Amino acid sequence: MALFQHPFNGQRTKEYPDRPLSCSATEAGKKGVNEDAAQRLELPSGIGVYVVCDGLSGHNGQEASQDAASAFVERIQKKEKAIARSKDDTSITDLLSREVTEINAMLTPRSEATTLTSFIVAHKKAYLVHVGDSRAYALYLDGRVAQLTPDHSFVQEKIQAGTFTPEKARIYRGKHAPTRYLAGSNSELYTAVVSLTDIQSLLLVTD
Repeated sequence: MALFQHPFNGQRTKEYPDRPLSCSATEAGKKGVNEDAAQRLELPSGIGVYVVCDGLSGHNGQEASQDAASAFVERIQKKEKAIARSKDDTSITDLLSREVTEINAMLTPRSEATTLTSFIVAHKKAYLVHVGDSRAYALYLDGRVAQLTPDHSFVQEKIQAGTFTPEKARIYRGKHAPTRYLAGSNSELYTAVVSLTDIQSLLLVTD
């Protein structure tokens, strides 16, 4: 899990009045193995980098999630100046997609498979790049909560096709099986841009 709180809409700190508040935490599952990874980094320019990954069991999941999350933060850090200079949303989402595509190419020969859900904060917007069934949520100032990313999962595809009801999806045994993920046969990315104007916090979570 990774939580980002916007400095203009959320609580300020005396030491860093314009710095976003953020935190992250993961824990081992029932098998005692932690296949989740969460990383965050606030850069000197004010750009924030936030990512969660959920490694797939049987595909070196623990290493995959850690490697993907670390690589994402490192790669975006190197692109800080380009992102700070850019005022074009498409250019920034294209940059994020290219970096994640490179991470996918890095993981594939290692047979390391993982989801990746992330956003960077720049220009008072959140730029999302996502693949898998981890999620990004927005918590709005008026109390609304909105899911910002689609689930790339078997049950979600069945719901969209009309084969499953939401009720059946909740109890289906294979509901956590993603259909898209890094180093998988389908790693197509989802991108989006969200204004932070009315948002209190952003949340990244794994299943």
